[in-house]
Amino acid sequence: MTTLAPSARPAPAPTPLERIEALSDAGSYRPWRSAVEDGVFSGQVRIFGRPAMVWAQDGSRRGGALGAAAGETIARTIERAEHGRMPVVGFAASGGARIQEGVAALSAYAAIFRAQSLASVPQVTVVSGVCAGGAAYATALGDLTITAGEESRLFLTG
Repeated sequence: MTTLAPSARPAPAPTPLERIEALSDAGSYRPWRSAVEDGVFSGQVRIFGRPAMVWAQDGSRRGGALGAAAGETIARTIERAEHGRMPVVGFAASGGARIQEGVAALSAYAAIFRAQSLASVPQVTVVSGVCAGGAAYATALGDLTITAGEESRLFLTG
């Protein structure tokens, strides 16, 4: 078995909040629904002085599996971006629908897909982890998809 020297170990992946803060102007992140404990951070930021909406999934919580509350958070973030005429940036890291929630989790993806397809504002998705099923499909509904890091993967499911 091979072990890596401490200096050769890869750095831990940034947290969702660290990703948001790296994207946005210093101190501009204003969360609006991140306390729901749904594994999604969301809020408004400024990027080079311009307002934008942002959401980020926490792939370390239940593999980022999307449940009803998380789906509502993402869908409402996109809707708020549309209402405010702001671009929206999402950091996707999800193992797909949360099986324990059954049809409610699938309905959450339907709400996200609907919000994405109706929005006329720029939508950027940064694949920041593994994305399976609905999480992979959602990346295709935006305007620009970026994969970031060696852990970024898209998987379709049947």
